[in-house]
Amino acid sequence: YCFLFPDGLGAVFGDFSCGLRETWQAEKVKEYTPTERINYQKMIEDAQKKAAGDQEKEYAEAALRAQKEWEELPPSTDEHAYLTRKKVRNHGLRQSDTLLVMPLYDSSGVMTTYQTISSEGEKKLMYGGRKKGSAYPIPGGLLTVYIVEGYATGATVYEATGCMVIVAVDAGNMLPVAVEAVKKYNPAVVVASWITP
Repeated sequence: YCFLFPDGLGAVFGDFSCGLRETWQAEKVKEYTPTERINYQKMIEDAQKKAAGDQEKEYAEAALRAQKEWEELPPSTDEHAYLTRKKVRNHGLRQSDTLLVMPLYDSSGVMTTYQTISSEGEKKLMYGGRKKGSAYPIPGGLLTVYIVEGYATGATVYEATGCMVIVAVDAGNMLPVAVEAVKKYNPAVVVASWITP
C-alpha cells in the first residue's frame, strides 16, 4: 500500500506480507510547528489504519472465495502423483484437476486461504489470502504437536508418530504459527521442525 499526503510532501507505504511499515517526507525548508507536527502524525496514523482496514477487507473476501472453492472440490486420493512420489498419504486434501488443494486455517479454525501443489511439487498460495499465522492441521494425538513447513513433511511426521502436525507452508510462517499453537496447546508439547524429507 502507498498513500501520498495531500500536500504531496509526505507518504505512508508498506507491505503486509513482510510487515514493512514506513513513512517518507520530502525535505522541508522550514521546521514544523508543534500543531503541524501533531497533524502530520495524525495523517500517518489515519493512513496506516485505512491501509490495515483495506487489507482486512481483502482478506475477508479472499477467505469467502477460498471456502466456496474448497467446498466444490472432490477429495483427493493417495494415488496423486505428488503423494506417491513423496511416499505419503492424503490426509484431508482435495483435488482440482491435477492440483492438490490444502486449506489453511487461522487459530480459531476459520479458512483463510489455500495452497495448491502440482504433481511436480510446485506450490502456490491462492491470491489475496492471509498466510501469516494460517496453517493446515493434521489431527492426531496431543502428546506432541509438531509444526513443519510443508505438507509432505507433515504427512511423514504424522504417519510416523500419530501426533498432531501443523503445516505452516513455509519457514517464514513457522514462528507466527508456533505462537498461535503455544496459545492453543500446552507449550511443553509444541515442537517446530525445519527439517524436510
